[in-house]
Amino acid sequence: MYPLLMASIKMVFRDKQSLFWALIFPIIFLGVFRLVSFENYTPAPGITFFEFVAPGIIGMGLMSFNVIGLAGSLSRYREEGVLRRIRATPLKPWKFSISVICAHLLIAFIQIFVLLGITYIFGVDLVSYGVVRFIVVSMLGTFVFLNLGAIVAQYVSGRGAVESAANAITLPMMFLGGSFFPTSQLPDLVQWVVEILPLTHMLRALRSIALYQEPIDQQISAIIILLIWGVLSFLIARSIYRLQDM
Repeated sequence: MYPLLMASIKMVFRDKQSLFWALIFPIIFLGVFRLVSFENYTPAPGITFFEFVAPGIIGMGLMSFNVIGLAGSLSRYREEGVLRRIRATPLKPWKFSISVICAHLLIAFIQIFVLLGITYIFGVDLVSYGVVRFIVVSMLGTFVFLNLGAIVAQYVSGRGAVESAANAITLPMMFLGGSFFPTSQLPDLVQWVVEILPLTHMLRALRSIALYQEPIDQQISAIIILLIWGVLSFLIARSIYRLQDM
């Protein structure tokens, strides 16, 4: 299993687009928002705009990498015949699927630390009071986004179409989920939509931990919603994702 995991990690690193969504994309956003001054705008008492937006960009980066990156990778494997060739080997399909998911989880884990390091260099410390809690919530959200990426890859054919479909999911969630501004500022008509999105609850819990040093049990409702998303999305992904159909 270890050689298969390492092979899956190498395949992800060879995919330049996946690396763009994992690191370059969120780092660009962190740099831009650090340079742009919003001194007159305070999203919450005692919180600067960059302090507020930094966890949002980390969550956005995790979502983009795992939805767009995994969907694109699975689509590429299908187009290049990788999955058909695997069916002709003694390798169990579930082992390949697990290796791909574990590879993305491991890279997402590294991604979290890299982006936390960048935010620290930019003057914002997000983890002094709860690094373990921050990582737990981040990885829970990552699991949800990986399932969404697998669902997109199965339902849509063609890498260009897959990436368009993945962007159609992530872009609205990016802006409505509270990456750049408090969701309370959105119109009342869209508030019920916002409360359904997994990114909303992931970012709410991350900011509670990182900015307000609250224990994780203070965000139990957000954790429960993420768990529900995780279970339901996993069951859907597992029911529709069949290696022999790829």
